[in-house]
Amino acid sequence: MNTADAVTMVGDRFGWSGQPVEVAAPHGTVWVFAELDEFEHDDRRDRDVGSVTDLAVLAALTELPHQMPVPAASLAPHTRQVLDTAPPGIVRASDDGHVERLVRRPVRVHGAVAAGRWSTVNRHVGAFGTLAEVAVLTRQRPRPAGGPTLQAAVWGQGLAFWAPDDTIEVVQHPEPSLRLPGAYQWWLTEIVYWAMTARTVTASPTA
Repeated sequence: MNTADAVTMVGDRFGWSGQPVEVAAPHGTVWVFAELDEFEHDDRRDRDVGSVTDLAVLAALTELPHQMPVPAASLAPHTRQVLDTAPPGIVRASDDGHVERLVRRPVRVHGAVAAGRWSTVNRHVGAFGTLAEVAVLTRQRPRPAGGPTLQAAVWGQGLAFWAPDDTIEVVQHPEPSLRLPGAYQWWLTEIVYWAMTARTVTASPTA
């Protein structure tokens, strides 16, 4: 059994929707269970907009409601400056001094798994814990009172054992995510979107 199949089995055990996609996350490879926002995907495709991975742009976009024009004068000077240099298709400025955000999070993340030794890969999925449930899949059998099992419980991470006979044993179920709304969390959905669609990145990665 390959890693993709094993990860899929982990997602099934934890009840996650979507097919796992391999994502080059900030600290290492993560398998993410996610679903496209089809309306957002179609809208971006019509405007030739790919993944928005400039963290400064995303931070500025969080200051705006989606598809609701606001007076540009009501925004902080730094926010206006960033939006003025945003790539085409992300915001729309009108002649009457209003600005409108045209994009939103392109995917919904349901879970994330890192496969490997606990001491290394638990850091890989940590960031995704602010978006969804996360887990580690390891080939080293965790002891009930061992460090990995206890740390998984403390951090709310799931833990699964990939046995030599290719069965998956759940050691620890993940805790529900806080699902934070910040710019970094949005950026994580954008790198997942890129992995799912293999489209050109609209702005260079900055995180």
